[in-house]
Order: sequence, then structure tokens, then C-alpha cells
Amino acid sequence: MDAMGIMILIFLGCIVIGVPVAVSAGVAAMIALLMIGESLQVMALTVYTSVDNYPLVAVPCFILAGLLMQKCGLAKRLTNLANSLIGNIHGGLGLVSITGCGFFAALTGSGPATTAAIGSVMVPSMKEEGYDAGYSGAVVACAGGLGVVIPPSIPLILYGVIAEVSITKLFLAGVAPGLLLAILLGATNYIYARKHGYISSERKLSIANVMTNLNDAKWALFAPIIILGGIYSGIFTPTEASVVAILYSLLIGFVFYRTLTIVDFLEALQQAAKLTGIAFIIIFTTMVLGEILTVNDVPQKLTAGLLSITDNRYVLILLVDFMILFLGMFMGVIPMLVLLTPILMPVILTLGLDPILFGIIFVIAAEIGFETPPVGATLYIAVPIAGTSIEKISKAAVWLILAEVVGLILISWFPILTLFLPELFKPMLGG
Repeated sequence: MDAMGIMILIFLGCIVIGVPVAVSAGVAAMIALLMIGESLQVMALTVYTSVDNYPLVAVPCFILAGLLMQKCGLAKRLTNLANSLIGNIHGGLGLVSITGCGFFAALTGSGPATTAAIGSVMVPSMKEEGYDAGYSGAVVACAGGLGVVIPPSIPLILYGVIAEVSITKLFLAGVAPGLLLAILLGATNYIYARKHGYISSERKLSIANVMTNLNDAKWALFAPIIILGGIYSGIFTPTEASVVAILYSLLIGFVFYRTLTIVDFLEALQQAAKLTGIAFIIIFTTMVLGEILTVNDVPQKLTAGLLSITDNRYVLILLVDFMILFLGMFMGVIPMLVLLTPILMPVILTLGLDPILFGIIFVIAAEIGFETPPVGATLYIAVPIAGTSIEKISKAAVWLILAEVVGLILISWFPILTLFLPELFKPMLGG
């Protein structure tokens, strides 16, 4: 077996036995470099060149903005608004959770943060209304995944940097797929709720109640309008928008709602620094691993291998989708993006897929894998919130995950669902 094969086996073996991704990638890369006679200075050089990238500044800024918005109590206001709009609908609180996750994802760009914030508000309410604890946790775990595709999305920022495509176009492309996934989750929730007799406590749609909650949530709703509107109109770049998001979060917390304290702010800074450090260590080590694979023609070999199986474009796209989904069961979205994007890009170009479309497909497939048993990392976030076992949440999540897989296939096979907004804004974005 050659050095590349040994490196891949070491990396995957470490992942399977629970070694952190950053350590797994670093050890595998070091062994491969030593086997092929390269200097370990290659690792330092790759890390240095990868960090020297202006758009990456958006990552820690959006992380901090998301934490600040979480501490401002926006999740409660958004879910109250969604609840007032539901009325007497089967599975109403499940729909509120999904809608709330969609709203919050548009503020934070983070799946785990969305699950934690909305889950802490909605799961207790769902359990009080008679919802099964496992299903309550499954809903927020799966709907929290909307954070990876609904802009501003941290994974899409990373993909844009690695694939060298427009982050603004990626944000535009993520809108419709995010809505499609939310609709599919909502429909699945409705069917499940009818079967189990889950009915919302909101007996009638009250305009007065809606207006009260709308007024209470207005500053939260303005956030995506200001941030995304500024990006799409060209007033500021996605990186600049991340700083605007922090400033607006501080304005909401300290001035408008007055729910943010200095202690909260300092805690958010500390958490953001920790999360950024973890994310960037993973990015750097997996970039080294990906660089070694790319230099040794692994992308070309993978392309040839897939084409030897079939030349049917739709089947090949599905193969790529499910390969990402499977690997996503063992790795996080960020390390997968950094490692696999350079490897899969030649395959994508051979298939004639738009790199913007592939970015959306990639993050959705990886996130579905991330919430799929037996590992189901996203599901574990919901376990303490729901106060139940991972087995019960995993069982309840099956139909929701299948709905997301259907969405992934539709998005993969019908590019217009993803690309119509980037095409619509093309004159404004300059090509």
C-alpha cells in the first residue's frame, strides 16, 4: 500500500475510534509526509498560507454575533411570533420549532447554535403539550441543520474561500433550498402529528396576538434584512457584514431589548474565542491533509473511479451525495468541507455541475450525515435539552432525516431550485 492509502486509513481509523478530527488529520498528514520524504515544514507553510485569507475573518465574527443574539433572548421572541401565527394546526408546536429554527438560522448561520437556542425554548413547551420527548428533541435537532444552508452560513463562507467562488452568490443560492427543506420538515411533522394526535394549544389565530409578538420581535427580524440586504445590494461584503452583525447584536442587547449584560458579553467573547480556536485548528490540519491528497492526484483518481462505475450524470451526482452523507456521519461539516472540496471539485467539473450548486449540495449532505444515527452528533445536542436517550431521539428522527434526503435529491437533480436567485441578481453582482 502506498503512502496515500496508509494516510487515508490512519485518518479514517482515528476518526472511527473517536480521536478528534484535528489530531487525526495532523497525525495522518505527518506520517504521509515522512513516508514520501517531504519536510514537515510543508505543514507550517500550508497553515500560514491558509490563514492569510481575508474572507475567513467572517467566521469568528459570525460565531460571536450568533452567541450574542442567543444571549439577547431572540429565540424566545421569534418562537412566540411563530407560535402566534400557527393557530389550531396538528403539530403546531413542531411547526413553530421548525419555523423558529429557520428564523434563528438566518441570524446566526450555525446549526448547533440554532438547535441549542430554539430547543431550549421549544422542547419544554412541546413536552408540556404531550409531545414525546424523543420526537421533541428530534425536531429541533433536524431543523437546526437549516443553519448550514440558510444565509449567513459559516460552512458556506468556508466553501466559498476554499472553492474560490462568490460567497454572496452562495448566500443567495442557499435561500430556496433552505425554504424547501423547512417545508419538507414541516410536512413530515404535520403527518407525524396527525398520526399521534399532537395539536397546538393555540386554538385560534388572533391578529392582536400576532401584532403584539411581531412588535416584540421586530428588532430580531430586522437583523437578516440589514445583514443580508446589505450583502445582496453590494453595500458591504460578507466579511464586513459579519462585523455589522456583531454591532447590531450589541445594539439589540444593550439598547433595544436591554437583555444583554457586560457579563454576558464577556462570556460570549470567551465562547467565541474557544469555538474559533477549535474550528481553525480543524481547518488548518485538514487543509494540510487535503493538500497532500491533491498533490498526489487523488482527485483525478477519484474522478476516474466514479466514471468507471457509470456515466449517468444523475447516478453520479447521487453517488457523490451519499458519499458525503456517509462521511458526514463520522466527521463534522467544517472538516469535510476543507478536506473534500479540493478532492471533489474535478469530479464536479467533469459532471458539469455549477460550483455554486455543489456548495449547497455539499453542506446539506454533510449536515444530514451529521444528524444521522448511529453517530448523529447533532442529535446529541438535543439529548440533554429533551431529557431523554439518544436511542429515542434517533428513532423519532428517521422520518425527518428521510424528508431531508428527498430534499437533497431534488436540489441535486433540479439546479434551478438553487441557481435562480444568483441568476436573478447576476446583473447587480457583476457576473
